[in-house]
Amino acid sequence: MSFFRFYFLLLLVLYQAKSDEFILIDRILVDVNGHAITLSALENELAWRQIQQPTPITKKKIIADLIDQEIMFQAADRSGILLGRWDKKVADEIQRLRGQHESEKHFLDYLTSKQLTLTDLTDRIRRQFILQSFINRQFTNQIDTEKISEAAKIYYQKNHLQFVLPATIRFQYILINIPDSTSGKIASQAQSLAQTIHQELINGKTFRQISDQYKNKTSLSDEQQPTIKVIHEPQTRHTSTKLEIDIAKIDISGISQPKRTVDGYLIAKLLGKSPSYQQPFKSVKEQIEEKLIEQQIEILLDDWLKSERQNSSIQDFSQFEER
Repeated sequence: MSFFRFYFLLLLVLYQAKSDEFILIDRILVDVNGHAITLSALENELAWRQIQQPTPITKKKIIADLIDQEIMFQAADRSGILLGRWDKKVADEIQRLRGQHESEKHFLDYLTSKQLTLTDLTDRIRRQFILQSFINRQFTNQIDTEKISEAAKIYYQKNHLQFVLPATIRFQYILINIPDSTSGKIASQAQSLAQTIHQELINGKTFRQISDQYKNKTSLSDEQQPTIKVIHEPQTRHTSTKLEIDIAKIDISGISQPKRTVDGYLIAKLLGKSPSYQQPFKSVKEQIEEKLIEQQIEILLDDWLKSERQNSSIQDFSQFEER
């Protein structure tokens, strides 16, 4: 490579003329077979992964990921995958992402937080679909499905505890919320209020009646007073936390003593529960096989990328130094 080409690649993708000045638009970090990975691509990836103050090591790892993606993308291009029509699939995925937000404004604010425009997001999703299609086409036919089925049985036998569903509880609860940074006096008031409500429930009041009785304390407008959150609609959860396990120990229709949590004092009424359940192999067989196939594809992909890196022209100009 000539000195002029090296210098050109190191500094910029292109310059934009403005009057008699030249303005730096972007910087090439890596050249992969004549295709650039730029500083803006790295910054976009950091924003997407919500990494705000990356170390040089983190930057190098992400650049390595971008190099691998570029190698796969070029291979996908050679295989003809890019000739496929992805518009509807991409549009459906963007619509799905939109649906996760309260409004179009929230959705666009989300993109801004990721340093993306709608066009950027469209390109990213399209690229992801293409890469996934390439991986499936390149490696899926190398998987021996019969061996995977046998391996799934062995995996289930060795890891059967992974497929035990924890006990399930149905309950109502009341939370006497303690505002942040309150005095000991407010905390004491919350404890006293919790004990009063607990006794009222023991005496036969319903959760709805408690909600009506204390409706003036269900607002968070006064941050100097404990507030009450009444959930009278039955909640169904797996006993995956200590609090839920403690609730499961209550007798059916029983009322728990006020329990101090990080948010305040919680009182629960247990409405019902079911024991833990060992899922049979046939119900998790497909799940295990998918996991094993993903693991096998990952091994094949790693081997393929190792070979492709050796056969590719990769010029790294990033020079992120350790501090």
